[in-house]
Amino acid sequence: MLEVKELQGGYNGVSILEHIEFHAEPGEVIGVIGPNGSGKSTLLKMLYREMKPLSGNIFLNKQPLHALTQKQIASQLAVLPQQEGYIFSYTVFDVVELGRYPYQKGWFGQRSSNDLAVIKEAMRQTNVEHLGQRTLDQLSGGEKQRVFLARAMAQEPQCLVLDEPTNHLDIAYQMHLFDTLKRWAVKRGMTVIAAIHDLNLAALYSDRLLLLNDGRQECLDTPGIVLAKERMEKVYGTSFSYVFHPSFPRPQFMLEPERFSKPHGSPLFTGIIKEEREGQPCLSSSIYWKTLSTSADAGGFGWSRTFPLFPEKERAGITHPSRRECFAGKSTNGHILMYAAITAEKTDNRRTDWIPAYGEVFLFIDTWLNEARMASVLADAAEAKGQVKGSLDNGGTPVFDGGITITICIPEDGPTAESLSDIRRAAAEVVYDRLSRAGGAKWQ
Repeated sequence: MLEVKELQGGYNGVSILEHIEFHAEPGEVIGVIGPNGSGKSTLLKMLYREMKPLSGNIFLNKQPLHALTQKQIASQLAVLPQQEGYIFSYTVFDVVELGRYPYQKGWFGQRSSNDLAVIKEAMRQTNVEHLGQRTLDQLSGGEKQRVFLARAMAQEPQCLVLDEPTNHLDIAYQMHLFDTLKRWAVKRGMTVIAAIHDLNLAALYSDRLLLLNDGRQECLDTPGIVLAKERMEKVYGTSFSYVFHPSFPRPQFMLEPERFSKPHGSPLFTGIIKEEREGQPCLSSSIYWKTLSTSADAGGFGWSRTFPLFPEKERAGITHPSRRECFAGKSTNGHILMYAAITAEKTDNRRTDWIPAYGEVFLFIDTWLNEARMASVLADAAEAKGQVKGSLDNGGTPVFDGGITITICIPEDGPTAESLSDIRRAAAEVVYDRLSRAGGAKWQ
């Protein structure tokens, strides 16, 4: 176990890190996060005694860190610093073997069979076995990083301290590294403390997060608590989109760049055409549109350039004769282009007319709306749809009893809407008008 109490540290007697207090239990992974200059590397240097604290205490397995010899520390705590000086003439195997130093006796310690087994296993887990006889100056930055991690693992530490360990690693090795660290923590009870630059990796692999800001401890808790959107935007000074990972209950962040609306040589709507793809009628666009639908299968917000007009639907296991029509129209303020793809059926072969049964409605809006505003426009459009369905009656047969799906579509680089109320009102009006016409028409 590693424990930190009222730690204060800095350079040349000037404090840049203060009032740091936490403990790390066996088997726990603690991610240290924060903006550049927040004190992450300074904290870690004090944990592995490269820097002496100005005040406060650090305990390793209940013993004061300052009272232990370097060899005693090395037998319990291993380090992977942010920048590692390397010895040119040493082979990869020689470097990894240095991790066994705390367990060798005498000035010229001899390697035991157990040492050799541990070295080989550390090299296997970090995928550097095939590099064993190459020297460090022959390796890439990512390969060196994996070698130094193998050396740390060869120490068989109770506590492992890492400063931005994914430096120089491609995405596959980043995942492999953190999977390995998590496995060691769970199966060996090893404590892991890592400064992590990538917030999404930190959220996925850390049991708790220590958030530093301007040399102070901003928050220490589980990822779901620490990574609150408002807190992170305040600390990092930028905007994020905040979602949960689809497979784990862990928050994930996406950066929000400044939005620039591009000048279009022609109105956005001119790029939308009706065509057939693989025999399926659809709308196609030259640009991407952000979508939000009332369909339970749509899965929330998405992006698309193709919109099927008449998706196949099963109607209680019965196949009815059907007709398809597509109604198009614009809102009175010109900001919304609507397509209503309506399928009509004959539920009784004795009837001469067709009953509008179900439909797909697409509302293309030529201005940018954030997600909350998109949801409000969709809600108004859905309410208008309900009013149409309730007001129509075709010979006692329900109209649109198969349902109508409404999809809001927003251009990726459209200008910001000036009046949300105008957009909401226009969406409701055009939905009501076009569906009323489609539902009330005599389909002969």
